[in-house]
Amino acid sequence: MRNYLILMTTLFIIRSGFCQTGSIQGQIFDAANRSPLAGVNITVEDINAGAATDEAGRYIIKKIPVGIYTIHVVYMGYQEKIIPDIVVKSNQICYVNTELSVSIIDGETITVSSGYYAEPYYTPVSMYSLSQEEIRRSPGAREDISRVLQNMAGVNFTSDDRNDLVVRGGSPTEVLFLVDDMEIPNPNHFGTQGGTGGPINLINAELIDDVFFMAGGFTSQYGSKSSAVVGIKLRQGNRQAYNGKLDLSFGGVGGYLEGPLNKGQGSFVIGFHRSFLELFEDVFGYNGVPVYSNIQGKLDYDLSNLHKMSILIIGGDDKIDIGYEIDADDFKPNQIDTVGYDPIIFSSRQLIGGINLHSYWSNQFYTTTSLYHVYSRFDTDVNYHEIAGIHYTGNDKLQEQQKISEKNQFYNKSTEQISAFNLTGNWQYNENHLLTFGGYVKLNQFTHDMGYNPPYINNYDDYGQLETPAFVDIRQEVTPKLGAFLNYNFRFWERFTLNAGLRYDYFKLIGSHSVDPRASLKYIISERLTFRTGMGIYHQNPEFIFITSHSENKNNLKDIQSNHFIAGLDYLLTPSIRLNIDVYHKDYSDYPVSADSGYSMLSTANSGADYGGNSLMDRLISKGKGRCSGFEVMLQKRMADKTYGAVSYSYSKIEHAALDGIYRRGGFDNRHVLNTVFGYRINEAWELSCKWRYAGGRPYTPFNRETSIIAGEGRLDLQRINANQYPDYHRLDIRADHREFYEKLTITTYLSVENIYDRKNVLSHYWNKTQQKTAFNYQTSLFFIGGVMIEF
Repeated sequence: MRNYLILMTTLFIIRSGFCQTGSIQGQIFDAANRSPLAGVNITVEDINAGAATDEAGRYIIKKIPVGIYTIHVVYMGYQEKIIPDIVVKSNQICYVNTELSVSIIDGETITVSSGYYAEPYYTPVSMYSLSQEEIRRSPGAREDISRVLQNMAGVNFTSDDRNDLVVRGGSPTEVLFLVDDMEIPNPNHFGTQGGTGGPINLINAELIDDVFFMAGGFTSQYGSKSSAVVGIKLRQGNRQAYNGKLDLSFGGVGGYLEGPLNKGQGSFVIGFHRSFLELFEDVFGYNGVPVYSNIQGKLDYDLSNLHKMSILIIGGDDKIDIGYEIDADDFKPNQIDTVGYDPIIFSSRQLIGGINLHSYWSNQFYTTTSLYHVYSRFDTDVNYHEIAGIHYTGNDKLQEQQKISEKNQFYNKSTEQISAFNLTGNWQYNENHLLTFGGYVKLNQFTHDMGYNPPYINNYDDYGQLETPAFVDIRQEVTPKLGAFLNYNFRFWERFTLNAGLRYDYFKLIGSHSVDPRASLKYIISERLTFRTGMGIYHQNPEFIFITSHSENKNNLKDIQSNHFIAGLDYLLTPSIRLNIDVYHKDYSDYPVSADSGYSMLSTANSGADYGGNSLMDRLISKGKGRCSGFEVMLQKRMADKTYGAVSYSYSKIEHAALDGIYRRGGFDNRHVLNTVFGYRINEAWELSCKWRYAGGRPYTPFNRETSIIAGEGRLDLQRINANQYPDYHRLDIRADHREFYEKLTITTYLSVENIYDRKNVLSHYWNKTQQKTAFNYQTSLFFIGGVMIEF
C-alpha cells in the first residue's frame, strides 16, 4: 500500500493536466499597413482569461491551464478574428501574432466573414490559409505542406508517392513557392529538376507559422509562375526562454531548438531531420531506400522599433541507390532470352540563404527588402545492364545467367544558382486605398552536363522512333531576370473592392519581355454572401532544363502565356462553416513542345511529375496550346465543438495541343476529384481524423498490341494518344493523435494508416514482353506511419 501511494503521488506531481500552466503572448497588427494596434481585446474561450494590447500591439495572458484553446481577437472597427488550435504547454509561452482587417461601413461594423475566416478586404479571388496545427494533424499528409494542399478545391494530385500540385489544368512546373518572401524553386527532397514536386517536403512543419494558397487570379505582386502561389511564413523563436522538440518516427529523427537573443531583442529557431530508412533495407528486403537530411533556421532581430531583420537558411541533401534484382519471370520461358535492367543512382542538394529587412516608415507606409541566394545540384546516373539466361518452366531461378553488356545510358550533373534582390512597398492612403509596388533582380547561372546513350544500336523507343545519342554541356554565365509590378486596391460604394495591377518581366537569356495586366472585383452581397471575379494574363519563363536540352532551344522558346477568367461565391453557413463555389477558364499559348515530327504529339504541359530531370532531351519550340475549364465546390469547417473537416469537389476538362495542333486530353486530366476530411477531438488527449479521396482515372496512351508483338517490345498506339483511362482512384487514410502534458514535457504520439482497405490504384503501365500484353504498376498499398514527439 505504501509503494502504491508513493507511485500515485509521483504521478500526480509530474502530470501537468491538473495544475500546470503556460501563457499566450503575441502582437496584433493592421493587415494593410502592418502598424501595431493598441487596445485590442484578446480572450480565451471557455476560461475567464484575457488581455488587451499595449501601444506596441503586444499582449500576454498568463497562468492558463495546459490544454488546447480557441482565442477571440476583437477591436472596434475591425473584423473579429477567431483562432482555434492554440496549444498551451506547461511553463512555456505560446506565441500568437496575427493581423486584423478594417470592416467599417458607414460607421457600422459589417462582418463580411466569420472570425474563423477573417481575411483582408484586398484578398484575391481564390485564396485559402492553413495553420501549423492543421498541417501537422492532416491524415495521410505526413506533415507535408503540399500533400495537405492536395485536399483543396482545384488541385489534382499525380500519385501517392509524390506531392505535386496540379492546379486548375496546369502542370507541376507552374506553382510558385515562397518562404518568407524568398522564392524556392522546389521545396522537396528528390525534387524534379524543372518541377516543383517530389516525394518528401523538406520544410519542417513545426517551424511554420501559417501558409496561404492562391489557386489562380493572384495579383501582380506574384510572378514567374502561371497557375498558383504557395506562401509559407516561418515562425519566430521564443524571445524569453529556451524550448525544443525531439521527433522520432519510422522515417527518421528530427527536432528543433529555439531561444532568445540579446535579452529578448531577437530570437532564433533551428530545426533538423535525418532519415534512417537505410537501417531497414535488409530487414524488409528493400532494393534501394531514400537517405535524406535537412536543416532550417531563422534568426529574428529588432534593429529598432521601425526596422526588423530576419535571416533564413534552408538546406536539404538526399540520395538513393536503386540496384536491380533479376526476376526469372521477366524472361521468355525455355529459351535463351535477354532482358535489360536500369540501376539508378540519384542525389541532389539544395541550399537557400537570405536576409529580410522590414522597415516601417510610418503608419501608412512600410517596405520589405529581401536579398537571398539559392543553390541546387542534381546528379543522376542510369546504367543499362543486359542480362542473358534461360528460364525453365517451374523453376523460379534463372539458369545460365550472364551479363552481355553494360553501358552508361543516362547521366545528368547539373547545378543551378540564383542570386535575388526584391523590394516591395505598401502604402495605405486611407482605409479605402492601398498601393503595393515593387521590383526584383535575379542573377541566374547554371551548369548542365547531360547525356543519353541508347542501350543498344538501332534501338527504337515507345513511339517507334530510332533513338540517337544526345549530349548537352552548357556552362551559362550570369544572366539576369528583372521586373517590376504595381497593384492598386480600391474599396468603393461601401461593398465593392477592386484590385487592378500591372506587371513587367524581362529574361535576357531568351530575350523575352512580358506585360501582364490583372484585375479582380469583390462584392459583399450580404454579411454571409460575397461574390468575386477576376481575370488576368500570366507569363512564365521556360525552365532552364528546357532551354538547354538542345542547342536551338534558346532561340526557339518564348515565355508561356496563360489567361485566367474566374468567378465565385463565398457563403457563410454558420460561424465555423463556409461554402466556396468557383468557376474558371484558362487558355495557354506558347507552351514548349517537341519540334521533331516524330514526337509532334508531345507537350511539356504533361510533364513535371517524373523523378530526375524534367527534360525531353529534344528540340523544343513554343507552339503548344492548352485550355481548361472547370468548377469547384469546397465546404470547410474550422475546429469548433470538437469537430473540423472539409469536403472539396473539382471538375475540370484539360486539353493540350502540341506541334500537330490536335487538342487531346491532358496528362493530368482526372476530370473528377473529391476529397473528404473529418476530424474529431475526443478530449485534450485524444484526436481522430480520416480522409477519403476519389479521383477519375488519368488518361494514358495504350500500346499497339500487334506492332508491339512484332517488335518484341512496347510500341505506343500513336493514333490513340491519351485515349484510354486508368481505373478510378480511391483510398481511405486514418490517423490517431495522443497528447500528454507533463511538468517539463509535452509528449505527442501518433499513428497514421494509409490506404486502409489496400486499394490497388494504378500508377502506370508497361509492355510485358514475356506475356505479350499490357501490364500495370500500382501505387502505395496499405502503409503505416507512426512516431512520438517530445517537446520541452
